[in-house]
Amino acid sequence: MPKLNTPKKIQIDSAFGLEDLGTLKKFEIKIPSFEKLDKELSVHVSNGVNGNEEVFSVRKQLIEKDLIKQIKNRARRFRLDIEEWMMPQENGWFFVLNEHAPLVEKEFDAFKSNMIDCFINPFVSQYETLIEQQSIELGNAFDRGDYPDLDTLIDRPLTAEERNRIHEIKNVFFPTDSTPWLKGHFHINDHVAPVPSIDLERTVFAEDVSSYRRKDNPTYDQLFAKITHQQQQRNSEFKNRITSETIDALSSSLDATANTLAKYDKDNKKSSPFRDTLVDNLSKTISISEDKNKSLFNSDELATAIDIAKDALEGITTQSLREDDTLRKDVAKKLSKSKSLLGV
Repeated sequence: MPKLNTPKKIQIDSAFGLEDLGTLKKFEIKIPSFEKLDKELSVHVSNGVNGNEEVFSVRKQLIEKDLIKQIKNRARRFRLDIEEWMMPQENGWFFVLNEHAPLVEKEFDAFKSNMIDCFINPFVSQYETLIEQQSIELGNAFDRGDYPDLDTLIDRPLTAEERNRIHEIKNVFFPTDSTPWLKGHFHINDHVAPVPSIDLERTVFAEDVSSYRRKDNPTYDQLFAKITHQQQQRNSEFKNRITSETIDALSSSLDATANTLAKYDKDNKKSSPFRDTLVDNLSKTISISEDKNKSLFNSDELATAIDIAKDALEGITTQSLREDDTLRKDVAKKLSKSKSLLGV
C-alpha cells in the first residue's frame, strides 16, 4: 500500500468552502482580578527606599488572591478541555467542525453552570464577608470605595431608566432575546457566527493598490473570478495547515504509544510505566483525526492508517496490555504500521 505523502502534498478539493464544514465560535470570559493600583502607597514605598516614585506601581489585592486564582484556573481548564476541537482564526474566533459543535456546546454549558453555581454565586453571596476579611489584611490601606458595587458583579437586565439612555451605557449586550443586559465584572458568554465571505478590500486590492492602473481595471467577471480564486486559496492553505497539525498529532501519539508498549516490562513496572489513560488518550486522538479527515481532507491513505490504528485498539484495555505480552507486541506492531503510513 502506498505511503501517505507529507501533509503539504495531500490533495485537497479547495473548491469546497469552509462555510459548509462548520461555524465560527468565540468565548467571552471575564474574571476580575480585584487588584487596585494605589498611587499613595506607591509614593510611600518609593519614599521609604529613597527612590523615584515614577518607577513604583504598588497594587492592593482587594479580595483574597487564592480565591481569584481558583476561579481563573477553572476558566483555564475549560479552555484546555475544548482546545483540541477548536481551530484558531482571527480576533479571538475559532473554527469548529459541524461534527464537533455539539461537543463544544456541551462543554461550554457544563462549564458555565459550574462557574455560576460553584464559584460566582457563592462569591456574590459572600462578597461583604470577603471584603471585611481582606480589610484586616489591608490595614490602613483599606478603602471601601475601591470595591465595585454588589449589583455590578454579575450580568443583569437594564432597568427601564437605563434602557431610555442605552446609547450612553457601555458593556451592553443581548444574551438570547431583544432584552438588553449589562455585563457584570464576572461575565461568561459565547458567540456563534457563520464563516464570512471574502472582503473585497482584503483580497483583490490588498497586495499593491498602486499596481492597479486605470487601463488594468478588471471586468466584473474577472473581479469575481479573482475573489473566488483567493477564497479557494485561503481555504486550501487553512486545510493544509490543519492537515499538517492533525497528522503530526496522530503520528506523535501512535509513535509514543507503540514505544511505551515495546519498552514495557511487567516484571519491572517502575522502569517502564504507562498510564491508565494510555488507550483512551490514543483513541481520542484517532477519533478526532478521523472526523477531520472525513470533513476536510478525504485522504484514503490517512483513512487507511486510522483504520489500522482503530483495529489495533478494538476491545483493548490498558490493563489487558499490561498483562498480555503477546497482545502488547501485536498492538505495538499494528500502531507502528499505522504510523509508517503517515509519511512523517
